[in-house]
Amino acid sequence: MIESLTLEALIPLVTSGVGFVFRQFADSRREIFEIAKERSILSNANQDAAAKRAGKGGTWMRRGIYFLIAAMFASIIVAGFAGIPVIVETEVSKGMLFWKRMVTEFITVEGVLFPVEIRQGFLALLGFYLGQAIK
Repeated sequence: MIESLTLEALIPLVTSGVGFVFRQFADSRREIFEIAKERSILSNANQDAAAKRAGKGGTWMRRGIYFLIAAMFASIIVAGFAGIPVIVETEVSKGMLFWKRMVTEFITVEGVLFPVEIRQGFLALLGFYLGQAIK
């Protein structure tokens, strides 16, 4: 009989305690959501204000940069297929054992030249131009 009385008295305390913890958790999540919502609204307002200040100048500047990078890619491809030699600067270590030093050499390359930097720049250009790289 004493066990049943303590159990019956303990159940409401445990359930109210669990309910309190869940309510606190829900309240904290709601506060976090509200803060994130306010930050998003402020960020959108700042972006709108920046777009109004920049006008069309920023758009034409970006287009000019894209055009220059695209022209660089096109000139590399045209030079490769037209048989125009491309001169590349490299650093080579010369010497023996511990007496090595770096020497700059120039190498003439025939054909299309696609070093890692050009490939990364091309992928970055495509990503930003198509709008997928800034997510």
